[in-house]
Amino acid sequence: MNIRSIFGFLPPRLLYSCTELPVTDVSLPKQSVILLGKSSEGAALPALVPGDLLKTGGKILDSKGNLLSYSPVTGAVAEIYNLSGIDEDFNAVSVNTSEQDIWDENRSGAGNYLEMEPAALVSLLCESGFSLDINNGKKPDAVILNCLESDLLISINRNVLAEYGDSLRKGLVLLKRISGSDEAIIAVPGELRDIAEQIAVRGGERIAVVDVLKPVYPFGMKEVIPRVLSRKKVRRPLVITPEYLNSIVLFLEMGSPAVQKFVTLIDRNGVRMNMKVRIGTPVSHVLREGNVKITELDKLVLGGSMRGRPIFHAEFPVTADIDAILIQGGEAVVAPLNETCVGCGKCVGVCPNKLQVNLLARYAEFNIFERCRELDIDHCIECGLCAYVCMSRRSTVQYLTYAKKELAIMEKEGEHAIGQSGEYEEGIKSCH
Repeated sequence: MNIRSIFGFLPPRLLYSCTELPVTDVSLPKQSVILLGKSSEGAALPALVPGDLLKTGGKILDSKGNLLSYSPVTGAVAEIYNLSGIDEDFNAVSVNTSEQDIWDENRSGAGNYLEMEPAALVSLLCESGFSLDINNGKKPDAVILNCLESDLLISINRNVLAEYGDSLRKGLVLLKRISGSDEAIIAVPGELRDIAEQIAVRGGERIAVVDVLKPVYPFGMKEVIPRVLSRKKVRRPLVITPEYLNSIVLFLEMGSPAVQKFVTLIDRNGVRMNMKVRIGTPVSHVLREGNVKITELDKLVLGGSMRGRPIFHAEFPVTADIDAILIQGGEAVVAPLNETCVGCGKCVGVCPNKLQVNLLARYAEFNIFERCRELDIDHCIECGLCAYVCMSRRSTVQYLTYAKKELAIMEKEGEHAIGQSGEYEEGIKSCH
């Protein structure tokens, strides 16, 4: 939902969806696609050849025994190939999916994991592909279970909380133990308060407090949510989403992470439905199961309307971090104009971190990356609000993302400012 100020003095108020949507179980596809992560030594090919049998929950390793992924399905390897995405290319494994799961016999849980040493648990999770923002030098002030959606139009957390309540209770106890934090907070919109209260109590003992937040975008982003809590003293939070926490608990108990994913499917008319999908299922199969058809002019987006990323083709698979599949009709696609910045300052006004977005975008446009660093570009959370309010329809988010990536490359390679002096001087003139 979008609420704009009548006189234009106030920033837009974008509201998350808290609507309960019907859930459709998506059948297994005939062919699944597993995207491979990077091992500790970088991108690598799996130690597999076509014809090899993969079992559900089994590890996929490279030739040196480094973990690349877990198989979400059972079936024979059909092909190992390179799959192009918008931001990067992936090594991928295509699998002829079996209709019946054969769970890998080598997978095993961590036993009574709540009695393990916290450092050993953190090490085990990190080695198994999980990412936890835990600094051994500074323990978090609180563990925050973030139940606001990741983007607009998405409405999956009600289903996640209802289905995985027991697992989430265990997970909150686990995170308090391994992080050393004394407090756990379940941050929810008002509509999910009752479900959250049931999770917050375990065996008559309250293990977490429920904090009701306004469902205003981008409060659900991990960088923003600590600031909008009623407990204002949370400075070093450990923020985690319900599905990710459930996957951690499943791994510790069963030896492999979750293989199912809740996804909101939004068609070109804005009609939404929730789908329970096997990870690795091609987007095209999800569309067929949802009776959604697309044309050549439609835009296919993975994610919500503010932070989603377009994809080139519908054979891209559902992964653990995809919360929505959005189809934008060709007639509704708004092309960027990239006209000259008029200096209205609206982008600065809506930025959650109050960055000088107008200057950052201009510096990035002309490859003046060191100036971007001086203006704290690393604090950009890529929420998209700057582009949403831009009257010149500039691609501000893309410019800032581009600059951040170039700065990361420069830092890795030990280089300094890039760009020809002519570009630099012309950029300076344009920025002021």
